Amino acid sequence: MTVLGGYTVHPEVGTQEMAVFQYAMKNHVGVSFNPVIVASQVVDGTNYLFVCTGKVVVPNAETKVYVIKIYTKFQHSIAPTVEILSIDELPIASLLDLKAGV
Repeated sequence: MTVLGGYTVHPEVGTQEMAVFQYAMKNHVGVSFNPVIVASQVVDGTNYLFVCTGKVVVPNAETKVYVIKIYTKFQHSIAPTVEILSIDELPIASLLDLKAGV
């Protein structure tokens, strides 16, 4: 169920969500991201939150967790808007606090 203004967590990163992610990230270099969870929010367009693992593209890089927020708006007469709003690293400690219920 989609709730206007609220985020809906998807059971998997589907074909459509992956296409949005890849289109938005096509010119982003330096870190290799792998989306593992996605949620969407209906606004004047759609906000997507992708939880990803990522590694800086260098030998022996550490895997980190990121949240990438992408905005999309598809219009019939003009090209779609696809914009990266933010890329934030999620500290592992905060994830452990969530799991522990802290």
